[in-house]
Amino acid sequence: VLNTPGGAGGSVSLSVGGVFSSQGNVSLTGGYGGLGGGFMNSPGGAGGTVSLSVGGDFSSQGNVSLTGGNGGVGIGSPGGAGGDVSLSVGGDFSSQGNVSLIGGRGGDSNNILGGAGGNAVLRAASVTVGGTLSLTSGAEGFGMHIPDGGAGGAARLEAGSLYAPAIALTKEDGDLRFSVGTLRVKQGTTLAVTNTSAADIAIKTLAFDLTGARSGATMLDISGNGRVDILSSGMRMGLAGGGSALPTGYNVILINDQSTQPLSGGTAPAALRAQQGVSLLYDFALTQGFDTVTATLSGGPYVNPQTKALAEGRV
Repeated sequence: VLNTPGGAGGSVSLSVGGVFSSQGNVSLTGGYGGLGGGFMNSPGGAGGTVSLSVGGDFSSQGNVSLTGGNGGVGIGSPGGAGGDVSLSVGGDFSSQGNVSLIGGRGGDSNNILGGAGGNAVLRAASVTVGGTLSLTSGAEGFGMHIPDGGAGGAARLEAGSLYAPAIALTKEDGDLRFSVGTLRVKQGTTLAVTNTSAADIAIKTLAFDLTGARSGATMLDISGNGRVDILSSGMRMGLAGGGSALPTGYNVILINDQSTQPLSGGTAPAALRAQQGVSLLYDFALTQGFDTVTATLSGGPYVNPQTKALAEGRV
């Protein structure tokens, strides 16, 4: 209909009060924004949103993908915005496969601006991923007779704690936000950053799990052309009980930053204490170089005074 805006796409919302479990893949994609009409006052309708809220835990044996809808093309009127996708988990989120959050691509622009891409958002108390965790903000649309197309959608993750053996953060035109209370790091964890700024990544604490890590191993490898102020994060170390005591001379590279930016965000602590199980303690001396932070065993094992007091019947 001439000079009449396009209608918005229908939205989908699902709320689960308890536990959500899937034996396969889970894919949520926002609706695409509508085409802007060839006449003024005929903007494309917004794409439908997709929202999944889980009060308890979320678990998937496959891959999980959240993709914002692409913005609509603007011709004589603006294209509609792509639909947002959100997954909110009150408990723990776990996936045995890969997890991807992708912001929608901005709509192309002819004589007028294309619609913005939809956002992809994941919020959970904790996140555990068996494969690769990737966040990619949406790319800007193509501009034909005007400089730019529609803006790309955002990719955002918020979690109290997180573990993934491989993390890839890629910032295109849209906003990217990786906000984690505690990032759990095991031997061989990788963090690839592309086009990111320091403001895009917020990690409150790096928790290095030395369980099974051999002497001389690297815990966290950082690569890419982006920036992450990794030294603004607090640090702690530990390992599971029941294994052998750490040998004299034991050392690990906590951080190996091979990105195009040098280590930034502050200064590593001079020393840390690590606990093995509940009974043993170790002292580590930390050395910061241009692109590495190394921890070397400097004392221990010691018996945890609290464990000793309990064994002797003292409070």
